[in-house]
Amino acid sequence: LLQKRVDGLIISSAVDKSDNIVLIKKSNVPFVLIDRKVAGANSYVVSDNYNGAKTVVKYLVKLGYKRIGFIGGKADTNIHKERRKGYMDALKETGLKYNPIAEISLGFDKESGKKAMRMLLELKKVSNAVFAANNFLALGAIEILREKNIKNIALAEFDYADFDRIGDTTVISAIQDTGKIGEKSAEILLDKISGGKDKKIVLPVKLITSKTEA
Repeated sequence: LLQKRVDGLIISSAVDKSDNIVLIKKSNVPFVLIDRKVAGANSYVVSDNYNGAKTVVKYLVKLGYKRIGFIGGKADTNIHKERRKGYMDALKETGLKYNPIAEISLGFDKESGKKAMRMLLELKKVSNAVFAANNFLALGAIEILREKNIKNIALAEFDYADFDRIGDTTVISAIQDTGKIGEKSAEILLDKISGGKDKKIVLPVKLITSKTEA
């Protein structure tokens, strides 16, 4: 794309550090990151990972769930760190004790969600609810709950996973405003192409729930 002399780039990166960002900066082509903060990028539009995670976990507590496990992704990523901190602070602010054996972080894919859910279930009564740090992990977790016909464990997720919505499992989702992310990133990029400054935008998420009873 740089060789084709594009006017600007909107980039979604899967990692927090990227040699490509270094190359793009050297080329002086304006760019904006979406979904993730990457080292060296001074313009981005991201969702509020911390408050989104804290909100859904607090909502679980409001519904009566007290033993809330955590299924995370790659521990060295900003997304994992921010969402985990939201989970931890929600427990702290609601007076619940953190249980380290109820936290399993393997990766951000569906298979990691399935494996982590199996591991939590093997611990027996450690968790009566689980917060999954993204929708792929949630998909894996719900698949195991359905496979084992378990209906008394609630699930909170960051982002939205379509579970054929949803059976007997309580599911609470922190929904990212993807339309607003696209809109704001385009505004920033057009402004930068015209000589404008870098901007960093963190957008709130929306809470939705499939059920209201613990």
